[in-house]
Amino acid sequence: MSIDRPTVLEELGAWLLLTLLVVAAVVYGVSTTGLLDRAPSGPGDADLTLARALLVPPPSALKPGHQLTDDPAEILRARALIQRALERSPRSAAVHHAMALLQLAEGNPGAAEVSVRRGLELDPEAFESHMLLGNLRYRAQDFEGAEAAFRRVTELQPRNFLAWHNLGQTLHLLGRTEESLDAYRRKLEVRGEPTPVGPSPRAAPPG
Repeated sequence: MSIDRPTVLEELGAWLLLTLLVVAAVVYGVSTTGLLDRAPSGPGDADLTLARALLVPPPSALKPGHQLTDDPAEILRARALIQRALERSPRSAAVHHAMALLQLAEGNPGAAEVSVRRGLELDPEAFESHMLLGNLRYRAQDFEGAEAAFRRVTELQPRNFLAWHNLGQTLHLLGRTEESLDAYRRKLEVRGEPTPVGPSPRAAPPG
């Protein structure tokens, strides 16, 4: 399952996560300020940072079409780290989001949705969790639920072109062509690309 992008010293784990955040800001036009602000603080920091680096490695380390690791050893190590972070910070939205990524890597989307919703109860403005929820709902063919989640990301991160792209695909599948075209136009505006006139692109799984 393709949803989101995951030995080393803890300092290297932190460097990898920060690198991913910088890439997101440059490539996707996404502000990383909110994500950094929501990162847990305290003894569990290094555990959570390293766990996320294990689950979301650089694209060059992934199989084609994958955004999460499928290496059993890395998944097992990430589980131990996230479980320890959860014990230290049970009310951290970032920890619950990391748990959702872990459960997806383990092939359990149902449990992942429970975790991501729990995180959103703790922090309703965690845009990356809304994006993950939208992907989960999309793959469950709940397009109304996916629309609501992707639209929330566009409200929290108006310059997140991937959210506009996913919203456009979802609206297309709902048969709302004009709204879908508007979302695609917003995506192109955010990326600074010319806005073409024409039919809605063929729908594909969101990024």
